[in-house]
Amino acid sequence: MCCLFSHSWSASESGEEKEKAQSEDKLDHFQKRMLREHQEALAKTEVQVNKINVIKERDRRKRIKSSCDQLRDLLPKFEGRRNDMASVLEMTVKYLELVQTLIPPPEQLRILSIPEGLYEKWQKPTPERSKKTKGKRKPCT
Repeated sequence: MCCLFSHSWSASESGEEKEKAQSEDKLDHFQKRMLREHQEALAKTEVQVNKINVIKERDRRKRIKSSCDQLRDLLPKFEGRRNDMASVLEMTVKYLELVQTLIPPPEQLRILSIPEGLYEKWQKPTPERSKKTKGKRKPCT
């Protein structure tokens, strides 16, 4: 049996897919090859971006775990203490609230405030922060 059409359309194909296939039929061999290479390059780029995002997320989770472990070590130890991340964060909040209630209000600012310049030293450089400060040097005085 001879086919009248070069494509047999299934009921599931959308109008966009039909249009795309029809427009591709009008392309010559070189144009089809260029289109295919372009689509492959886009797909490869998308895979690379996804890999980078996965690595960044993995590193972020490692930093969270490390920080939570450090908090766990700093908190007072007592029997029945739970050590999962959520419990450690909850205990940290409660402990800091307790510290604030034990220190008289006039003393809190002096004792609990972070010395000037120390906060910046604690912060790890991030690509965003590095870009903002790149080329912006403080003048020598």
